[in-house]
Amino acid sequence: MLFVDKQPVGVIEAKKETLGHNITTVEDQTKDYADAKLKWVQHTGQPLPFLYEATGVLTRFTDQRDPKPRSREVFTFHRPETLRELLSQEKSLRARLLELPALIADLDNLPEPADLADEIIDNIEAGLASFRAVAAALQLTGTA
Repeated sequence: MLFVDKQPVGVIEAKKETLGHNITTVEDQTKDYADAKLKWVQHTGQPLPFLYEATGVLTRFTDQRDPKPRSREVFTFHRPETLRELLSQEKSLRARLLELPALIADLDNLPEPADLADEIIDNIEAGLASFRAVAAALQLTGTA
């Protein structure tokens, strides 16, 4: 069990290092532990949100609050303050990413690549001109 501020928040399933990259085969086992009708799950009525599988070399993490929960490799276990922050957010990162607006709303009215390139070049040139003006002003005042 994984606790933060004396509250259960997840499950860690530890396996032998020899299991290696096949650790994903035990994800169902970890989820079963998190969903089990243990005293701390009964208290909240919800499965524990954070699942880890680890071999000592490889660590995978699942946030069960994701729209389609699936594990991902992480460098190490999250720090308690990170888990606390994740819990304070109404939705998981993947859920929030799904709510991002489309980058291009109207696919039928895309600019021509040449027009887009011209706009990009114009913006770069404007940015460089602004930078030069600021640099010149700083040199005049002796703050550069």
